[in-house]
Amino acid sequence: YVDSNGALGSGRTPASPVATVDAAINLAAAGDFVYVAEAHAETLANATSLVMDKIGIKLIGLGRGTRRPTFTMSAAGSNIPISKANCEMRNFLFKVGDGPVDVTKGITVTGTDVLLEDLHFTEQALAQTDEQFVAAISLDAGSDRACIRGFNFLGSTGDGSDAAIEVTAVVTGIVIEDPVVVGDFADACIHYAAAALECMLIRPVLEQRHATVEECIDAESGTTGFIISPRLRGAINTAAGFDNTITAAGMQCYDLQIVNNAGESSQVGAHAALDVSGNLMAARVVSTAEN
Repeated sequence: YVDSNGALGSGRTPASPVATVDAAINLAAAGDFVYVAEAHAETLANATSLVMDKIGIKLIGLGRGTRRPTFTMSAAGSNIPISKANCEMRNFLFKVGDGPVDVTKGITVTGTDVLLEDLHFTEQALAQTDEQFVAAISLDAGSDRACIRGFNFLGSTGDGSDAAIEVTAVVTGIVIEDPVVVGDFADACIHYAAAALECMLIRPVLEQRHATVEECIDAESGTTGFIISPRLRGAINTAAGFDNTITAAGMQCYDLQIVNNAGESSQVGAHAALDVSGNLMAARVVSTAEN
């Protein structure tokens, strides 16, 4: 048990918690549950303040909304590395500390079969343009079969972010389910920078606010898998606001809807797909007046 607001003790009961998550992990055995109290708060200044380095450790945050356990990332190198297999992390809030600071990677996954669920990243709590996540979650070499579920990212108006979620290596079986992402991204809301295989991107709701970058989803041409029921919004009021919203030549896309900055949209439920060169073949485009 972890509670920064409690009377510190052995960590074995809620009445006798330890002060930090890393301290609890150090006490735990492989496969243990670590419960983190409602309103617990930690500041992470580097990549060693919290390390998930035991197989099957499960971090469970208690509380809801702003009462969830909160990690403030205070430096460019602030990072939670997850290097062991079968780890889980559920129900936490992440913020960027007083800046200027661009956090390079909030969470880095290199272990297999990792589950990240109900994680909320926000850049807007301080309403600044120079306090950002370059990438909130990075799935790196070794992160096969990672699952990200219920992810939420609320970005600032600055342009320091590359992507909310990035896949940086040739991995297999990545599942991203029900992400909600709003931000100003130099690459894309979700970026498969390497040829990941057999991926599933399910019901993403993505808003790209960058003035000159169209992509909500950008997947390296060798990436394979399915994009199911995406709902996408771009900031560009041109044909590119549709044509380049998804760049993913090797993935199949079903039940697509796109809205550009002019309020024009593809019809809900109309068939849409990607051709063999990765160009979007959208449903008939209708204006807001027609809607």
